[in-house]
Amino acid sequence: MSSASVVFRLVSRTLHRRDVGWIGIDVGRHQIKLAQVEKQGNRWSLRQSDLLTPPEGDYAQNAVTAIVDRELHSSSFTGRNVACTASMSVSELLTMELPDGSDEELRLMIEQNLEGGDETADEPRQFAFWKGRFTRHLDEGMTQVHVAAAKKQIVTTIAEGLFRAGLHCQVFDILPFAMVRAMSMLPDADEKRPVAAFDWSGATPLFLIIKNGEPIFTRPFRHCGVENIVQLLCSKLGLNRQESQHLLEIYHPGRAGDDVEHNPIREAIAEIMAEPMKVLTREFEKTLAYVRQQQSEMWPEKLWICGGGASFAAVESKLTNITGIESRVWHLPNVVQHGLPVPPARQAVLCTAMALSSLAYEK
Repeated sequence: MSSASVVFRLVSRTLHRRDVGWIGIDVGRHQIKLAQVEKQGNRWSLRQSDLLTPPEGDYAQNAVTAIVDRELHSSSFTGRNVACTASMSVSELLTMELPDGSDEELRLMIEQNLEGGDETADEPRQFAFWKGRFTRHLDEGMTQVHVAAAKKQIVTTIAEGLFRAGLHCQVFDILPFAMVRAMSMLPDADEKRPVAAFDWSGATPLFLIIKNGEPIFTRPFRHCGVENIVQLLCSKLGLNRQESQHLLEIYHPGRAGDDVEHNPIREAIAEIMAEPMKVLTREFEKTLAYVRQQQSEMWPEKLWICGGGASFAAVESKLTNITGIESRVWHLPNVVQHGLPVPPARQAVLCTAMALSSLAYEK
């Protein structure tokens, strides 16, 4: 894997093995996930975790405020080193076809493409890149490059804000590679076999296919994120966010006709969710048709569900039916926190933060 593809490195420091993971921080727009893992042999445990709701307004600054307020009033996390990633709502994934070259040459070409050669272009962006694998249609001497970019101001605001509070941001990762790490933590992980992951969270879910420790295919989905669904329920049923989320954990988001017994609450939810579920189905159908057409040997054997959507009732059977791929909620076996088992759905919500925390164990 190219070093250019891994992370936004904010601190020039060698990663050394630790007895406990860093504090992993998944900075969502509506929810911030914190997790700290510990590894003993091949077994992972969750030393500490938390879910924070940032105030409305400026994404980066409010994230810092929420995290710092939590940390200043608690000593439950160990150490001051953190690893972060940003929400897909403030990031972008691009695919470019460029003349093949060294990592440095590709980086310069990507910078030029992002800037557009125009002094009035958008503000500077921090980015990471990796070479693509669907290259059959490329002209000779060209290469496909995937780019994950975020506004530099967002990255630096979060990192510097945490630093002023005494929290040292060792790495600002990109979501696709944080997801790759999460899949590698699974006990039956086999890098040589393609596997899919679906981060069903926020307003912009992310689907990716992973093989050989790299995201060989990535695609954000639109208008079918957990946030879209929760807001819809809040609006239609007059509920708050917590109440809406609770209903989604109880009632299957399918058609009312799927139920043997008449249940007015379930039928109301099914009616409200009909459109976002149609959008989700179309997104999957379109995406998987493209993958099969491009390179059928990359077809994933399993799909792992992460994010808030993993807590939806019957989510595994629902996504298995939609995709035709065996779908499972992401979780590690026998994970405990404070001596108590951590449910799979809770682990799936914390998935990215746990993967970020595990970076402390990389050699």
